[in-house]
Amino acid sequence: MINKEKSGVMKMNGKKVSIFAGIFAISIFLGIGCSADKNAGSPLNSVLSLFGVATDTTVSTNVVAPYTETDTPTSLPANFGTAAPEAVLFISSYSEVDRYKSIEIRFSHPMNKATVQADLVLSPSTGVLAGPGKGGEFYWASSSRLVFDPYREFKTNEQYTFSLTNASKTIDGQSLTSYSQSFTTEPDYLMTNKINTTNVLGGTNDVTFNKATTPTLTLTSTFTNPVVGANSIQSIKLKHMGDTNTGGITICSSSGVACDMTGTITTNLTASALPPFVGGNAYYYEITVNSGKIFKRFATFNYGNVNTLPNNMIAKGGSIILDQAQAMPFLSKVLERFTAGNFKVTNQTFNQFASLPPTTVRRTGYCIDYSGIGSFTMPSYIRTYGDSATGYGDGYCGPAGDEPGGFTQEGCATLIFTSCTDFDIDVYITGINVYTNVAGYPALQNIGVSMVANNTGELGFNFKGKTLAVDMVMIARSRGSLFLVIGAGNRFVFSTTAYLNYNDAPPADRSTIGKASLTVDTNGDASLNIFTPITNLSNFNTTDWSNNLTVKDRDGRVNQVKLEATTSGLAGWLAGTTEGAANGMVPSLTPLITRSMLRNFIEDVAPSVLNSIIGSLKNPGVNIALPSYLPAPLANFPLNVKIQLGSDSEVRVTGVNKGIVGSIDLGITAASPIGSPRTHQITSGFVVSKPTGPMSNIYQFSKSAANPGLLLSLTVDSITQAAYHLWKNRALDLNIDKGFIDTIKLYAGTDPLFQLTESLIKVSPIINILAPGRSQLIGINPTTGALVPAISGTDDIIIKVDPIQAPNGTLKPVTGTAKPKLEVNFTDIQLSILGKRADNSTYLISTARASLKGIADFDFVTFSNPTNNPAFANLNALKIVISNGPTLSYTLDILEGSAGAGAPNPFGLDPKGILAVVDPLVPSLIVPLVNNVLKEIPLPASISLPALTNPSNGNPCGIITKTTHSFLYTLPIVDTEPYPYVFGGLRLTAGGPAASDPGVLVTCP
Repeated sequence: MINKEKSGVMKMNGKKVSIFAGIFAISIFLGIGCSADKNAGSPLNSVLSLFGVATDTTVSTNVVAPYTETDTPTSLPANFGTAAPEAVLFISSYSEVDRYKSIEIRFSHPMNKATVQADLVLSPSTGVLAGPGKGGEFYWASSSRLVFDPYREFKTNEQYTFSLTNASKTIDGQSLTSYSQSFTTEPDYLMTNKINTTNVLGGTNDVTFNKATTPTLTLTSTFTNPVVGANSIQSIKLKHMGDTNTGGITICSSSGVACDMTGTITTNLTASALPPFVGGNAYYYEITVNSGKIFKRFATFNYGNVNTLPNNMIAKGGSIILDQAQAMPFLSKVLERFTAGNFKVTNQTFNQFASLPPTTVRRTGYCIDYSGIGSFTMPSYIRTYGDSATGYGDGYCGPAGDEPGGFTQEGCATLIFTSCTDFDIDVYITGINVYTNVAGYPALQNIGVSMVANNTGELGFNFKGKTLAVDMVMIARSRGSLFLVIGAGNRFVFSTTAYLNYNDAPPADRSTIGKASLTVDTNGDASLNIFTPITNLSNFNTTDWSNNLTVKDRDGRVNQVKLEATTSGLAGWLAGTTEGAANGMVPSLTPLITRSMLRNFIEDVAPSVLNSIIGSLKNPGVNIALPSYLPAPLANFPLNVKIQLGSDSEVRVTGVNKGIVGSIDLGITAASPIGSPRTHQITSGFVVSKPTGPMSNIYQFSKSAANPGLLLSLTVDSITQAAYHLWKNRALDLNIDKGFIDTIKLYAGTDPLFQLTESLIKVSPIINILAPGRSQLIGINPTTGALVPAISGTDDIIIKVDPIQAPNGTLKPVTGTAKPKLEVNFTDIQLSILGKRADNSTYLISTARASLKGIADFDFVTFSNPTNNPAFANLNALKIVISNGPTLSYTLDILEGSAGAGAPNPFGLDPKGILAVVDPLVPSLIVPLVNNVLKEIPLPASISLPALTNPSNGNPCGIITKTTHSFLYTLPIVDTEPYPYVFGGLRLTAGGPAASDPGVLVTCP
């Protein structure tokens, strides 16, 4: 059986039971569900059948005593009315009378209604009944049966006197025998509950206790309106919703410690047989009285270790695997498309990345001084390229001091004879142009990138190119003299441009192949470091590039450098001879410069690009708007997802499993926090359950080869953080009405359950179905006591949902190999039941609070698109199925109070009447209704990546997430893992456009 821990103190005057019947069905959209027990002969099943909803008659049903609007005795007094017309207050007892029920008066003869209604008096010990006239409504079930329904519930533990005089007449004019009867109402048994004597529960703010700072929780409770002396309480038990200890703790009983309503009930919850759960807690007192009635009084809160920085990423909140088969090629394709100019990254082209940052400042003490070389002024050079041991490279100048320079080459010049000397040469890269395409060959791709996992800790790469140009300035200094006239120590400035595949038609791919280590620092920035020594071709082979580079100076001379300036006047006069010496050094310098430049390209430029892309996932993160087709305020609600790679990330190879694996810091927060968020009474933040430290990823990695693509493991804390920010920013503050249902139908399709639900959010059908014979609901203003306009049968019903406590969840441990189930805790969901008139004005009917703890399965599926809407075609969808049976517990409490400003129950609805109606509704309607909505929630067709923008119009690019390109799925875990987690992946669709080219996932509208 399901745990049906519903309040036994619900108040609903007879005719008003109809209002809450339908609205509670809608309110369970919040996420509860129960077993599919159905009563085959119930009126509800007849209604369901009218709407084509099948009902199961083969299962047992939970039996609930039928609700009656009055408490009546089994028979009338003996000889009633035989001597003269008589009246009797027809209630079962004159003590502890139900405060919420109507009272029935029986007459021995048919009565003149007008005379009775004018004569009747019902009054408390002091004052009069609230409201105009007699203080209530008259309902004649027959001419000898009168039901009087007070506008407000009776006061607690109060004596009332009912009287009729001989002014009341029968229909034939006889006088009624005067009659007077007093009765006393039952106590309300309302309680004030506190934790650790100071923290009052039941307010309008979240109450979360941090286990780290408040390890012990003591519940203290007092009766608000205690009865002094003897009382009717048989027993008080403290129970805990969802606890396996269903018997609870006996506080007092008739056979043990007497139940004193004037004392304080104190329970150390932490040390009790009902310790608090990590997450949501709904404790309640079960108060049994002599009449057999049971009252429930609730104490609710959250408890556990609290993340007090809820806006930050959760450290080591998950792990990620980028497998070699699909995910690593996707990264490669992103780099290729970036070099092709398909998009900008942080508003920069690839060439801008490759050309930053510029400077003209010399690396003092290391580089040859280029000031004072004739009229030469050093142009801006690119700091990235160089051999500085720290920071930027700042030119190839050698590791220490002015000797020996970045490179040392012998240069020879010939006049009448040949003269040679060694030159120290510093090289600066002043410009790079990686062409976005191959001129004259539009079908050819210029740059190609591939990455593979060779071994654990070893990343293999192949950087291929067809065309590019590199501008260089060389500062040379002679060590000796040429021809005895150009002395040692003279400085020279040369310039040239190196071209790859110069004039080749068509140009071929030239490869740079190597091996590198991948490391990630504490900021999440990745670094590549080529294995050393780089002179070992197995570590770094740039031969294919250097063999196919051609230099050309700015005068257009091929295989020439340009002498720009010199400190030797004679060398300037002999420029051609000096250039000849420099040109002779080019063939030897080219492979050295190429290797150094490509090393910087691999170790600095490529990681800079990747870090700009990946770093944008950390700051500012990726905004993911909830689908526009969801009901407000969920529709388009923007969540911000931040991801940072962990410093434990590595290239890993284990058998056939190859890829990049590591932990991630993950944050899911509101992208645009609202100005009036939900607030906390005690601790700000959400309850977490993950142990500290990175999660294990050995098992996940062992499944990567069999499940190619991106694999992601998440702890439940990430789910809780997302739910917390939806709660904090009031995205869960729903208004459930016809518009809400219509919005869901747009994507979920038409279903008989939706038709029935629509019928139940109007007043008239609810009254007609569940309370025949009543046509209107009369109430009074809680403040003034004046009558409010009667509720029309055509009025709409709105359920205003206010989740008071922050939601949280846990993942249940698995047995064997299985997908973990999610246990969701919602504590204190306030449901304000509103009516809406034709003029759009609204009025409060009643207020309830529900708490629930339920188990759900979830997965990803392809959206079936029942409405055949093209906008919903080929979408991934989230599938949630609420489990039935003993795993679900819930409580329902109708807030009391019909007088005063903000009264939560202005019509005084009887909670027991609500219980009688809700019980058959829950098993027959709620589970299929909720699961019908949650069985397929379509996900967005793309996810925006604002760091990537269209180079033409600046629009943000995105990742296509349609099933034509890729699909989401979840995988099972094993029970040997330290704790349960969500294990899922994103795989390229076989035969889809991304299978052969993962780069097409990036789209730039």
